[in-house]
Amino acid sequence: MATQSPPTEYTPAAIRLARTYGKEKSEWLRRRVTTQASSRNLPEEAAPTLMSVDDRTVICIASPTVSPGQKTLTPMHLTQAEAALNTQLSPMDADLHTYGFPPGYFIIRSVASRRNLDVEMGSADDGTNVILWPETENSLVESVRNPSCDNQVFFVDTSGALCCRRTGHAIDVENDRLVMRHRRPVSYPFPNAYSHPLPRFSYDRDTRNITVTFSADPTYPPGPGSKLSPNAWKENAYLLTSIPARKSRSIMDDASDLLNNAIHAPLSLFGSLGKSRIASTPDEVFYSGHFDLREEEILEQDRSEEGEVDDSLERLRKVRVLALAKEEVHAASQKAKLRRQWVVVSLKASKTRTNT
Repeated sequence: MATQSPPTEYTPAAIRLARTYGKEKSEWLRRRVTTQASSRNLPEEAAPTLMSVDDRTVICIASPTVSPGQKTLTPMHLTQAEAALNTQLSPMDADLHTYGFPPGYFIIRSVASRRNLDVEMGSADDGTNVILWPETENSLVESVRNPSCDNQVFFVDTSGALCCRRTGHAIDVENDRLVMRHRRPVSYPFPNAYSHPLPRFSYDRDTRNITVTFSADPTYPPGPGSKLSPNAWKENAYLLTSIPARKSRSIMDDASDLLNNAIHAPLSLFGSLGKSRIASTPDEVFYSGHFDLREEEILEQDRSEEGEVDDSLERLRKVRVLALAKEEVHAASQKAKLRRQWVVVSLKASKTRTNT
């Protein structure tokens, strides 16, 4: 009659590795650990062994201190806090929402400027600007596309962050600009301009708006001494918009204005002293230089009809995140609303065959 082997002894000191893996990866890891054990001259009893614990494949390493012929396996023992954290980080608990964006890879195109969202120069540096640039690859089939054009391709990762395919980094908002953001350590007081949770970008297919949601005031005020209400930022709607660019004035434009001024100036000497100079045209006011504001510094509610002109020959357009009061969202002009609209187009894994 065969003698029954004694029950396996489990001791915390015997544990070397216990991780949950799929079958193929477990076998690969077992071979790798075996090689490492051999290189360290560990006894044969220390060879890794696959076992099943709670319907999961677990790799266990025997204790090298056991007596010859006896193999003691020890599954991983977690503290109560570690066990709770392990439960919270279940793979299916990941943020699988894409917040209106399609799953997989996609491009984001501005309706007003007909340009694509683009990581400038394809740079992966922290703080690189995200701009609008003409389409660099017209194919939507992943296997056909040029990988160097992936700085115009985006996706939503498992944390819910909007990311660039080429760089792999997430998109952040810095001073109303979209930028590449590397992961950063926590610094205090948290959150702050350097260390903060990434914003969430969501797409509304009906309005075609891209809304940005922050977990804290995106201006990151210096402290409680600020005169603004600490919750005032929560009343705003944060929308992504393209910024128009006017064509630069030419020498002929300046010469024409100079000639007109020369003609009107002598005539004004014979006019009534009570009459003022003729009213300036909107273009003259816009280009007069009395207002030292760049295009992107003009508030949306203060942008005139001339400020909406987008006729620059430059290929680049800027993109900004607008902080608008609720009433300002609907009170905008049609051109302003158009600049807040975006088309999101998914990439295809392969060409679609059609019967002719």
